[in-house]
Amino acid sequence: MTHETQTIPLGSGHTSEALQRARAWLEARGVEPAEALALLVTVELLAPDATSLELDAEEARVWTDAPNEPALARYAQLLEVTRGEGWVALRPRSEPVEPPALDAPRRSIEASVLDRLLGREADIDRLQRELDETNRGVVALYAELDEHSRDLERADRRKDEFLAMLAHELRNPLAALRIAAEDLEDGGGPRAVAVIQRQMQHLGRMVDDLLDVSRITRGKIEVSLRRIELSQAVHQAVEPRRRIAAASRMNLVVEEAPAPLWIDGDPTRVEQVIVNLVDNAIKYGVPGGTVTVSLGLQDNQAELAVKDDGRGMTDEQLRDAFELFVQHALDGLDRPRGGLGLGLTLVREIVTLHGGSVSADSDGPGEGSVFRVCFPVVDAPATTPEPVSQASEDNDGAMRLLLVEDNEDFRELLASRLRRRGLEVLEAGDGAQALAHLRAAPLPDAVVTDVGLPGMDGYALARAIRSDQRLEPLKLIALTGYGGQDALERTRLAGFDDHLVKPVPVEELLAALRS
Repeated sequence: MTHETQTIPLGSGHTSEALQRARAWLEARGVEPAEALALLVTVELLAPDATSLELDAEEARVWTDAPNEPALARYAQLLEVTRGEGWVALRPRSEPVEPPALDAPRRSIEASVLDRLLGREADIDRLQRELDETNRGVVALYAELDEHSRDLERADRRKDEFLAMLAHELRNPLAALRIAAEDLEDGGGPRAVAVIQRQMQHLGRMVDDLLDVSRITRGKIEVSLRRIELSQAVHQAVEPRRRIAAASRMNLVVEEAPAPLWIDGDPTRVEQVIVNLVDNAIKYGVPGGTVTVSLGLQDNQAELAVKDDGRGMTDEQLRDAFELFVQHALDGLDRPRGGLGLGLTLVREIVTLHGGSVSADSDGPGEGSVFRVCFPVVDAPATTPEPVSQASEDNDGAMRLLLVEDNEDFRELLASRLRRRGLEVLEAGDGAQALAHLRAAPLPDAVVTDVGLPGMDGYALARAIRSDQRLEPLKLIALTGYGGQDALERTRLAGFDDHLVKPVPVEELLAALRS
């Protein structure tokens, strides 16, 4: 092979055209394409700042003052290297050795060099477009993460606001209870008693809502469905609210459907939905205004609508209306209306469990609001259920009762109230005392016990009673602060006949004892 030499200036950046010319020159003179490619790749990696490349059919001499020594070592397995002053000469080995695997950064560098050598501008454009698309995706992802971060901040802020509201809402009835108790000490009469009863009901509803929210967040809330007529449920829920509406100088109107609307519903939960919606309408209504509860049939759905002509809602408030811990104020610290911001969340979850839907609409602030609930309509039952008759006033004086409760104040007051009704009441502060009473004659007719007792708890007490042949016939009632399906199932398995959740009216306890 004749030794023809050609010097190719590379210039700044070693353009694709310069390297392509060098490759074509080598291949035209009998150098195998793979060898030519390997030589030029090495040149590019060896001296990216080389000023010129001197080529002949045998070797490539690269003029550089700063060769890339790691790259040179890498390609020593493929090329013979000769060094001179200001240059390095490279010659392909006759038997190249397979080089070791490249690390990721070197693979990236060589890929860039190969792209330029092979003239893959189209591939480069495609890769650039893909990179741009990836960058846009990354930007979108960061935007989504930023939105999630803001959502978490909003949720955390709502939690803090809720805790502040909870403290406020608990202090209000406690303050009223304290004043009522002091009034009774000074000889106060029926008004103080009425305040105590009303505030205890308010506290009980708040606790029930908090427990329901806890069940919702854990997926534990359940419904017991049976066929009910929606207008009956509406009247049962609305009638007790008329006094509240009148106290706020508002009218409460019910508009009946043309025909009965039957649904499969849990009567207690459906009533809870109606009460929460009506209370919400009264809370955000205006004096002299009207709250209208209407029933109708829409697209084979029983529609319940609660409309007020009060303060109305913004688009943001409509969006968040059913979110947990959300309360909206249109004029600063608007706390006179009270509440914890739980009611509408409970409405949504309960309606969803019934296979229904709920929505809120408003034309804006000052234009009132309407909340619509839809339940699937079902056929009327073959026979209309008879109203449940009230328990007769039996002679309670014939009953002997063992009351087991570790809260001494509550136990003594309840026992006193039951004794005034003519019952004979024995008291015990824990399970061991209860068993001591039961082992003495005569036996009581029933045992009413808390379950959270010190030492032997109420469940263990119930199991001990049911395992004793002499005690087994006793009626067992759990009177506890634990509610929910899990608590009901646990008391049933322990052997209780009934489960009442504190606070419970004495009449309800007496009805359970008679049943």
